[in-house]
Amino acid sequence: MVILSVGGSRFVSRFSSKLSQIPSRNDFVSRLRVGRARTAILAGIVVFTAAGWIAAWSGFTTHSKKQIFRVSGFSMAPTLCGDHQIIRCPGCRIEMKVAAESASTLIASGRQVTCWHCGEKRKYDSAAVQGDWVAGDLVEVTPIESNAENPLRIGDMIAVDLEGQLRVKRILALPGDVVSLDERRLCVNGKRLELQLAESADNRSGTLIDVDIDRHRSISRWARATDPEFSDWLVYHPQSVYEHSRPSEIYDDYPCNVDVIRRLDPVDQLAVSLSLSVAATIDVAFYSADGTRVATRNLAANELATFSVGTSSMVGTDEPQSTISLTSKTPLAIRVRGAAAARDIVEDLRVRRSIEYRLRSRDSVAAYPLTLKQDECFIVGDNVPISVDSRDFGPLPIKSIVGVARRLTPQ
Repeated sequence: MVILSVGGSRFVSRFSSKLSQIPSRNDFVSRLRVGRARTAILAGIVVFTAAGWIAAWSGFTTHSKKQIFRVSGFSMAPTLCGDHQIIRCPGCRIEMKVAAESASTLIASGRQVTCWHCGEKRKYDSAAVQGDWVAGDLVEVTPIESNAENPLRIGDMIAVDLEGQLRVKRILALPGDVVSLDERRLCVNGKRLELQLAESADNRSGTLIDVDIDRHRSISRWARATDPEFSDWLVYHPQSVYEHSRPSEIYDDYPCNVDVIRRLDPVDQLAVSLSLSVAATIDVAFYSADGTRVATRNLAANELATFSVGTSSMVGTDEPQSTISLTSKTPLAIRVRGAAAARDIVEDLRVRRSIEYRLRSRDSVAAYPLTLKQDECFIVGDNVPISVDSRDFGPLPIKSIVGVARRLTPQ
């Protein structure tokens, strides 16, 4: 098998001008800052890539063999990451994957960055970098010809040929599907993509983005409910680190996008991960527009579990007379049945969110609803704010799909 580097976020083409228009992160006016070029060593890798690409492409078209590629960009982050470095916040000690060139530029510039987790503004220096840069994820691509018994499905990761460059994206819609909008969220056949993925049997996306990791906080955002009737519940109180930690909804921040300033949008597809020091029954409550929903599960001691508002474990408000009331600014709550002090039992507590696919502020709504022709598909990248995809250039010909992509690098 040929192993070479294949980009995942940007390609030099007629769409490069659009990248400069990506909205910014903190407060609502934005430009995507692009890092400097890599060192001569990495330039040599690019040369090798070009030669390898020619050989690999021949294998696709003539032998229909699986190929392995290395991702170099961040358009599919956090599902797939290109070459990166691990940067640790000096304040809360949280770690994040940052594109290698972005990390180098950040350190060289001495620019202050607001930590997505604790909100401290710091200059990142070499001491914040944990080890050397890490090579991008490996992806195995199976050509469509050898995957005929498993037709393409919404949510599949695919490798596509975009103007001679191989990119990994996700299928949002297939021939005959209608792509529409719900408050700028992308829908297919009238249903939001993330909801379809959450309800699919194999959960084809499955990527969750961290929002809050409790062990990295000096002051927890989980507090006992003030209503005496629900004093056995711990309620989550999110805060906006970009707005002086005021109470807020949970937003679609991307920890890896340290060089992107943009307007953030609220999200509602949330998840809670935790374990218990002893075996017990736990309830996890989620706010929704239709009222509080509760998931209940029996956990063994030290069993790590994830509860999501979109999973089949959700049983609804089976105890409406005694279910805690939540809001968009108190969207989560947990309780351990029979435990007077849940905080002494709950461990590894973190809040997470699903990827939500939507238009950016720079995208036009005029093209929607959009009905795909019989030879078209609509593709997106999981790094929704920066990905160049069908929101920029419209539907893609099905023939541009090289194959189905599968991540090989261990998590």
